[in-house]
Amino acid sequence: MSDATAPDLVGVPRPDGTTGSTAASPVASPAGSPLGSPTDGSADSPGNGSGDPLDAAIAHYARMLLNTAVAGTPPSAADTRVGRALGRACARSAVPLHLVVKHCTAEATDICYRLSRLQHDQHHHGPPGLRHDPAAALRVASERALAALISGYEDDDPGAPGPDDRSRAWFLVDLLADRIPAYELAGRAAQVGFPLGIEFAVVVTGGQSRPAVEQVARALQNVGRAPGARTCLVAPYEDTVVALVPTAPSTGSAACRAVARSVERALRPVRQHAPGLRIALGRPRAGGPGLRASYQEACEALEFGLHTGADALDPYASDLLLRRVLVRDHTAIRDLVASVLTPLTKARQGPAPLLDTLETYFAVGCTSTRAAEALHLSVRAVTYRLARVQALTGHDVNVPAQRFVLEAALRGARALNWPQRPLPED
Repeated sequence: MSDATAPDLVGVPRPDGTTGSTAASPVASPAGSPLGSPTDGSADSPGNGSGDPLDAAIAHYARMLLNTAVAGTPPSAADTRVGRALGRACARSAVPLHLVVKHCTAEATDICYRLSRLQHDQHHHGPPGLRHDPAAALRVASERALAALISGYEDDDPGAPGPDDRSRAWFLVDLLADRIPAYELAGRAAQVGFPLGIEFAVVVTGGQSRPAVEQVARALQNVGRAPGARTCLVAPYEDTVVALVPTAPSTGSAACRAVARSVERALRPVRQHAPGLRIALGRPRAGGPGLRASYQEACEALEFGLHTGADALDPYASDLLLRRVLVRDHTAIRDLVASVLTPLTKARQGPAPLLDTLETYFAVGCTSTRAAEALHLSVRAVTYRLARVQALTGHDVNVPAQRFVLEAALRGARALNWPQRPLPED
C-alpha cells in the first residue's frame, strides 16, 4: 500500500473530542505519512529525542502499534529490543511501572478508537484505505509491545546497576529500621518500584567476610521478581545482607521452600570463597510492620544457624521456632545447659551417647521399646542409659516437670552445638 492511498489519523476525533494532531500525541505525524508516520525514528536506537524516558517509551509503543495498523505485521525483533531498553530506562529513572502501563494502555485505546472511526467513515463515504482488519493484529502488537517494556523494566542487570540502586537500598534500610512515617511509606515505595501489597520472604545472610558482602548482594539481586518490582530488594544492613524476595500469596511453607532453593542456588558460587556464609529466612509477610517482624525472625534464625554451623531455611519448622525462643536469652540457655547437662561429661563414654538416647526417647513419645528400635539397642540398654542420666543430672524422665527441664536443656544444647563446641563465655 503506497503512502498516497494510506489513511492518516490526523484529523480523526479522539474519544475526548480532540483530533489526532501532532500536538496531542507523543508520536509525530508528518504530512503524507500513513497513520502518523509509523516508521518515524530508528528501530535500533531508543527514544524519540525526548529526555523523558516515559515519553520515549510511550512514543515507541505507539509507533509499534501504528506500524501494525498500516502493514498488518507484528513488532519486529529490533522494535522489541528497543522496547526493553526503554523499559529499563524507565525503571532506572524510578518511573513507577503502573504509570508506564497506564499511559501505554491509554495510547492503545486512543489508536483503536480513531481507527474504528476512520474505518466507519471510509465504509460510508469512500473507498477503504486499509486492506486488512487491524483489530486482531493490533491486539497482538499491543501485547508484545507492552510485554517488551515490562520485561525491560523488570530486567535489572547486576553488572550495570541503575542510578536508583542506592535509593532502593536506603529504602530497605529505613523500612527495617522503622524510620519511614506511615504517610510517606507508600510514596517512598512507589519511587523505588517496591509493591507493598504483596508478601515477601526476608532472607538474611551472615558469617561472610566484608569483601564477600558485595558478592552476596549481587548474587541475591535476581533471586525473585514480582509485578512492579524489577528485582528483589537487597541491601547490606548492620552485619548482614538482607533481601526481600517476593512470594506467591498465602502459600506459606511451600513458598519458603521455593525461595530457599533459589537462594541456595544463587549463593552456591559465593560459598566456594565464603565457607562461613549462613542463610536464614523469615516467614512471608506484607507491609512495613510485617516485613520488620519477618526480618526479626530471620535474624533470630540466623543466630541459631551461626551457632550450629547450618542454614535456617524453614521458618515454619517447629524445632526452629522453639530454638529461636531458647536462644533469645543466651545467658539463660547457657546456664540451663551447664547446670543440667554438663554432669553427663562424667559418663565413661562422654555425654554424646546419653544425649542421643534422650533425643531419640523424646522423639518417639517417651517409649523405651521404640527408642531401642530406633537406636538399634536392647530395651535394657536404653533403660540403663536413662537411669545414668537420672543419676548424673538428678532429673528423671518419668517425672513430667523434670522431663520438661531435660528436653529444654537438650534443645538448648543442640542450638549451641554442645558438646561439639564449648559453651559460650559471658
